[in-house]
This record gives sequence, structure tokens and C-alpha cells, in this order.
Amino acid sequence: MSTLRSDSPLVKQIVRSFLHFLSSVELTPEVDVEAVIVASQCLGDAFGVDIQTSGNTIEPDLVQLFKQSGEDGAARELPSIPHSEPVNHKPPNPTEGIAGPSQLPKNASSTCDAAAAGMEDRLFEQFKEGLESAGYFDGLSGDTSEFEEFLKRSKTAFSETLQKVWKPGISEQIILAEAFKAQGNTSMANSHFVEAIDLYTMAISLCGDNAVYYSNRAAAHTQVGKYEAAIADSNKAIQLDPNYSKAYSRLGLAYYTQGKYQEAIEKGFQKAHQLDPNSKSIQENLLVAQKKLEEEHVRSRQSNPEPSEQQPYVQSNNETEPMP
Repeated sequence: MSTLRSDSPLVKQIVRSFLHFLSSVELTPEVDVEAVIVASQCLGDAFGVDIQTSGNTIEPDLVQLFKQSGEDGAARELPSIPHSEPVNHKPPNPTEGIAGPSQLPKNASSTCDAAAAGMEDRLFEQFKEGLESAGYFDGLSGDTSEFEEFLKRSKTAFSETLQKVWKPGISEQIILAEAFKAQGNTSMANSHFVEAIDLYTMAISLCGDNAVYYSNRAAAHTQVGKYEAAIADSNKAIQLDPNYSKAYSRLGLAYYTQGKYQEAIEKGFQKAHQLDPNSKSIQENLLVAQKKLEEEHVRSRQSNPEPSEQQPYVQSNNETEPMP
């Protein structure tokens, strides 16, 4: 097989398909979202591919292309598929052995069981109202099995959060805020970024002094191109917790995605690296931003070479002015 050039249409289509595939992957919690974004942008820059401006077509399913490769090994141009309707992100399938109805906190005493059960039911109703306003149940009818499945999942998620954060004396506001944050994280992993923004906003409205909520919302803002909002949220998180490395990392990402590499390094990634020097993703993001900044400086020097000698001057109206 002959070697393909990086500027060939086939290579560009493959890269574009891969970027579409990567943007559709459901990221698990241990995956660093910022690292994936930076890597995707670098790949797109290297091959001159921008999936945001691909027109009214969507690229072939990369998984299907690999499956078909065994049947047709010949290199050929990949057809674009007409785009008729926006692609809807389907919610994740329910997991095996999903928990049943309301579960009490494991460390609640038996004498308080009834009170705890009443509190959980009351808080879940507020949680469900928040999910409804964030669009979690959009398109579902209340008397369908699909709606019941969504409701069951939300009940399980709330119960799991309650068990995780429960301790004597914890306020109901914090419990609800943590539940909205956890659901926001799930929405982020499923690429439902606008939904995630709404959920993090609800968490902030309940507990406005938590740096994590602002930092997470900053990541969601970056995903939908609201960079100034992402910068404002990152700075608020830093104000609340000056030693929170993730907030600096997300500040760097917001600047980086705008192409402001100097600010990304100095205001974001560099400080994040100082606070968390063992983070591989932060190290990689810092190196990528530094490389981008150096490339920018090289292009600037090439397009604006310094003069080898002083420009001549002429007299005009008894004033010294440079030659045009």
C-alpha cells in the first residue's frame, strides 16, 4: 500500500471522522476532559481539519469503517452522509443491578429512619423539579415506561449521593447541591453540556461558596464556546480556593481554546502545574500551550522581520517622520 500524504482528502476525511467519533464518546469520570479537548484541537490543527465548520454533512461512523475494512481493504474516498437532522445524544442505558426505590443513609440510626425517609422523599421532589427545569425529562411523557426509567435512574442517583455525603448535622441545601453537581457530572460525561450548566448553576444557587461547582461549570461553558463565562467561573473558583489546581487548569483551557496561549500558560496551566506537579494531563497541557506559543512567535517573526538597519528619515513641516 502506498504511503498517504497528510494533505490528501482521504487522510483529512479519516481525521475528521476520528474527531467526530471522539466528540461522541461517553467519557468516564477518570478521563481528563481538558486533555481530550487539547489533544483534539492539536490533531485538528495539525491536519487542517475543523469539525465545527464541516458544513451540512456528517462524517462516516468510524466504528463502522473499521468493521468494513475487513471486507474492503482497498483505499478509497470516504463518502459523506447527508445531514438531515441534528444528532440527539441518547441517555446512557441503565446499569446492571440498578438500585430499587429510596434507600436510607447507611449510617442513619434506626430511631431516625422515619424522619430520614421523609427528608429523602422531600428532597428528591426538589431534585426532580430541578432536573425538569434543566431539561432532563424533555421529550418524555409522564405515563410512558421511558419516563419511569428516567425517574428510576434519577432516584437511584439521588440516593447514592445522599448515602455518600450524609453525616449528622449536614444541611439539606448541601445535600441537594451535591446531588445537582453529581448529575451535572453525568451530563458532562454524556456531552449534554447545556444541561450540565443548568445543573451546576442550581448547585451554586444552593451553595455559592463551593469552588468545585464553579470550576465544573467553567468546563461546561468552555465546551459550548462561552469562554468569558468560563474565565469568570474559573476566577471565582480560584477566589474561593486559591490552591485548587483544577480551577487554574480550566482557566488555562478557556484561554487556550480562544488561542490566547500566553494567558493560558501564565494564568492557568503554569499555576496548576505548580500546585499539582504530578498531574500528567496538566504537564501535557502546559507543554502543548508552550509549543503553540512558540509557533506563534515564529510565525510573527517570519511575517514581520526586524529591519537590518535604521529606517531613513525625511523632514516634513520641520518635524522628523519615518519613511512610509
